[in-house]
Amino acid sequence: MSSAYAPAVAPREIPGRGVGLIATRDIAAGECVLRERAIVCGTSVAFRDSACARCLAFTAPDGAPLFTCATCGLAKLCGGDTCAWSGMPHGKVACHAEGLAKGLPPPDVERLRFLAACADLRGENSEASVAKLHAVEALCPAVGPNGEGVGGRELDAARRLHPLLETAVARALAGSQIAPIADADAFDATRRAVAGSVFDAARLLAKETKNAFGAMAPRDVQSGERRVRGGALYDLASRVNHDCFPNVARFDNFDGALEKDAFVLNRADENVARDGVARKSLAPDELRLIALDRIPAGAEVTMSYLPVTEPLPRRRRRLRHTFEFECSCQRCRVEMRWAREDGDRVGNVDEETDVAGGRCFSSSSGASDSFMETLTNAMDDEDDERMAALSPEELERRSDRVTPEYAVWFMRNVCPVTDCGGTLAPPNATATHMTCNACGFKRTDDAFYAQLRGEEV
Repeated sequence: MSSAYAPAVAPREIPGRGVGLIATRDIAAGECVLRERAIVCGTSVAFRDSACARCLAFTAPDGAPLFTCATCGLAKLCGGDTCAWSGMPHGKVACHAEGLAKGLPPPDVERLRFLAACADLRGENSEASVAKLHAVEALCPAVGPNGEGVGGRELDAARRLHPLLETAVARALAGSQIAPIADADAFDATRRAVAGSVFDAARLLAKETKNAFGAMAPRDVQSGERRVRGGALYDLASRVNHDCFPNVARFDNFDGALEKDAFVLNRADENVARDGVARKSLAPDELRLIALDRIPAGAEVTMSYLPVTEPLPRRRRRLRHTFEFECSCQRCRVEMRWAREDGDRVGNVDEETDVAGGRCFSSSSGASDSFMETLTNAMDDEDDERMAALSPEELERRSDRVTPEYAVWFMRNVCPVTDCGGTLAPPNATATHMTCNACGFKRTDDAFYAQLRGEEV
């Protein structure tokens, strides 16, 4: 279904990693590897009243406030009764699901929104909606006929939420003004077809868990914490595998970042991508993957699913709990060796088992969201306290073992803005500066070379 601009990459099966993207030719630093719109978006609980339910924009294209959905009176849209960018209304099932979600824990509210969006795609049953649903179902993990590939967390959530989804579908069908279904048996058959089974719901939740991109919102003014306005699934971008030393950076347009820098793909873009001029001509859910450096033909295209500044144990715990894989990339292997030398944690499941009193918990085992969050937050805090207590001499010893290549990668690609955690990339193949994909900070190439020479910038 994708209308993606992907000039030099193609999906390929990668042993042990599922389907990923491979460079089909040499890719230059700053080149746009991929450009596409989202298949489906969903707002987080905290931002339902301030982000468009369809594209996650905070305002209408002209900067005006969002509109309240006339059907459910709860969700927001950026174009009146529809999303201005997709032309689509808030789905009928999604409308009823909003009312039914009251009182659910926030993770379940967001899961129900996603399942309702998929049910609306089934109910629409157009060529475009069927293609979108197929694109979601084609994402990893591969799910076997007996549920292989679906974790306990997703299966338990599907069992909890499926009755609510069926109710939302039934109410949507009963209130349909287009084709009301009078026959009870036909109505029930349509309800089951649109809602899908519990197994269908679990399979879709597994796809969403492992492939959705978090759409960031501005930091909280009081706490300074990063916030997530919602999630978005993409046909090709969601297939890109993780590496803690990625070769592409993700730039999205939810806050108009692509309008404010020189992200020029071709002549048609030149009129809408001038520095400092926000024309709102690009959809908020447009995503671009930009090459950090040259990617040779045949190499896998990789991104970091987390801020590259995350420390080893926290990084590996989050990857395992959210995406259910143990990261053993080159960077993790090096840092695990260092951590073991220093007596630090490495982010393995046996460390969590020890902290949890000998009981083994994981997202795949069906441990609750709240328990896993509490456990990992406690371990994060302990690791932070240990690092904060290190002496200047110990910190210097650890710094001395870092190789020049390792240090230069961080100096070149990590945003220097305090607490940002973003990644710097050239916005196009001829740019003479790097731009942060999180805060928009710009650093000229001359400033970087001066920093390498040890000069004060």
